[in-house]
Amino acid sequence: MQEGGREGGGEEGKGQKVKGREILAVTFTNKAAREMQERVGKLLGGEEGREGGREGGMPMVGTFHSVCLRVLRQFASEFLEGRD
Repeated sequence: MQEGGREGGGEEGKGQKVKGREILAVTFTNKAAREMQERVGKLLGGEEGREGGREGGMPMVGTFHSVCLRVLRQFASEFLEGRD
C-alpha cells in the first residue's frame, strides 16, 4: 500500500493545497482525539483543532460521537424544517 493508505499509482492530489477547515479527523476515544488536536495544533502553529479554532482554518478533530453532535447542533434547524 502506498503513502496515504491508497493502493495503485498516480500523483493524484500531490501538491494540491487544502484548507484546514476542510479537513475532518475522527477517532473513537477522547484520549486519541485530544492527542490529535494537540499534534495538529503544533503542526499548523495555531490553536488546537477544537471548534473554537475552526474559524482560523483549523481542522475539525474529535470522536465519532462529538463530531456527529457538532454537525447535528449546527444543522438542527435545517433538519427540522423539512418535518411537517
